[in-house]
Amino acid sequence: MRAHRLRVRLPLFFLALVAATFVRCGSGGKDDTEGKVCEGALPDERRIVYGGDASDEAIERVWDKRCEAKEDPDWAPRIASPALDEEVSVDQPFTLSWDQRTTLRLSPGEAPVPGPTTPWISFGFAEAYAHLPPVTDWVQLFELRPENGEPLWVFTTERSWTPDAVVWREIKEWRGRVEVRALAAYLRKNVVDEGPYVPTSVHSFRMVEK
Repeated sequence: MRAHRLRVRLPLFFLALVAATFVRCGSGGKDDTEGKVCEGALPDERRIVYGGDASDEAIERVWDKRCEAKEDPDWAPRIASPALDEEVSVDQPFTLSWDQRTTLRLSPGEAPVPGPTTPWISFGFAEAYAHLPPVTDWVQLFELRPENGEPLWVFTTERSWTPDAVVWREIKEWRGRVEVRALAAYLRKNVVDEGPYVPTSVHSFRMVEK
């Protein structure tokens, strides 16, 4: 009887251990690197702004790879503007700009495939695309996280981004510190071929009234 109870308890013990491991890995919200949030579902489409040839199909591929991102200051976006800890006035839209290393080993004769430039449909201030040619290019994903508002994500193939009038109506209400988490990856036909890469630290600036 005692041996029988032991056989029953052992499977239950291992099931509990597996369940605990799953919960710990799947709901923590952060990876092993402090300050780098990687887990969680793709944000609501209304919280994402697209730029250049970036698309909603492409962001899904990059989003799934965020927990595999490597800290690499040489390949990650290097934010130039707003500068670190710069005070940005709420009186006019700022421009988020960055440097991005783009040299990549391509097959002979291969070149980035141009994508469409016209959005298919718009939800709020986010431009979403459907049935687009796959992206072959560097893409950048930025999370702008204010102290007193909802986070906003910018997904683009360009090297700068300025909020339009609709987006700015929300951002101009932000006050205080805004954290900017950056990520870059090279997509080959919507498949992550290089990266993702992230900086070694979180960039930030401040929204103020001047």
